[in-house]
Amino acid sequence: MNIISEQTRLRKQGLIVLLAALLLGSLQACTLHNASHPSMAAVPRTDTSVYMDLAVGQEIQAEESASVLFGFLTISSPKKLADGVVYGAGEGSGLFGFVGGGPAEDAKAGAAYAAVKSAGADYIVNPRYELETKNYFIFKKVRAKVKGFAGKIQKVTPVPMDTYFRMCK
Repeated sequence: MNIISEQTRLRKQGLIVLLAALLLGSLQACTLHNASHPSMAAVPRTDTSVYMDLAVGQEIQAEESASVLFGFLTISSPKKLADGVVYGAGEGSGLFGFVGGGPAEDAKAGAAYAAVKSAGADYIVNPRYELETKNYFIFKKVRAKVKGFAGKIQKVTPVPMDTYFRMCK
């Protein structure tokens, strides 16, 4: 009987050590740093037939962050976002990668909005993002920093239809 109780005690100790290691491992933060460089043109896209005179100004930058719990419950996120400045669906996109923008996309769009708004610009030219992700297993915080140049639309001129059709050939 003494041998059986000793084996049971060792199993319990082993289980306690395993659970303690798992707990410590889940509390340890994983940090990911990503810097993106766009592969698209730095001109705003329009689906209409217009000419746009564009001016590029000084360098602008801003920073925003977003936090989620369990991968889908938003704890904090930027309140104002800019559309059309994110290049593809990157890390942390949506609910398990299926829907929504996720914390990384929200932080990037919030940083772009803050940069454009603070400079009084119309858009951001050549945005470059730096993402820092801290993942605490059940809690994730993403910090996005964007740098680019202030873009201002100087003049918008409609394109005559005959010119538009010649351009499309």
